Amino acid sequence: MTKSLENLGFIRIFILKIGDVIINDLLLKEAAMKSNTPLSMFSMAIFKEMILYITERCGDKETYAYTHLNKILYYSDLFWYGEYGTSLSGETYAKDKYGARATHMMTAENELRKEGYLKIKPVVFFKKSQKKPILLKSPSYKNLTKKQQMHIDQFINKLGGLTAMEVTDYAHKDISYSILKMKKPIPYESVFFLKPTKEEDLTEDDLKWAESAIQEYEK
Repeated sequence: MTKSLENLGFIRIFILKIGDVIINDLLLKEAAMKSNTPLSMFSMAIFKEMILYITERCGDKETYAYTHLNKILYYSDLFWYGEYGTSLSGETYAKDKYGARATHMMTAENELRKEGYLKIKPVVFFKKSQKKPILLKSPSYKNLTKKQQMHIDQFINKLGGLTAMEVTDYAHKDISYSILKMKKPIPYESVFFLKPTKEEDLTEDDLKWAESAIQEYEK
């Protein structure tokens, strides 16, 4: 057991063995080691500005569709939490068949439509029907800071030029996607499992804890 833990990292091994049963306990343990800052409350104002900013930056990309918007929102919020211990928007993301889905998306979309900022255009790309967000007028970003915009740019640059299928395949590689049940909220703490655990990062206490926890679970 110890040999495999040393090779792959105690967190990954433990997670693969326990599956969805006590995932939240493990996530909370890891989160406690990383941050003591509580998750932010949901802000519709920030969430809507994130949607507009992503659409403004990606709107001229032929591949850009609803799938990209959801995933860029998700990774932007998730990795901001990983860096600062709080999410950008406080949005809750749930697992669906395409990856992570923002739970307030429809509400935000309807509000942005009524405000004249956004429309959703049905398009066909590579013989597949998609929904493409279209920005109708440039917003003034009163809630989203320049620093936060630059953070979002990382995920726009990474995912914006991919096809919807490539974005979905990318999201399905997240360990939280393979473990959590459909429609379950994705814990923000799962960001810490997107960073590979290297053997040199593990302490003897880490290995002992993992081995003991696995043995306890397998009783």
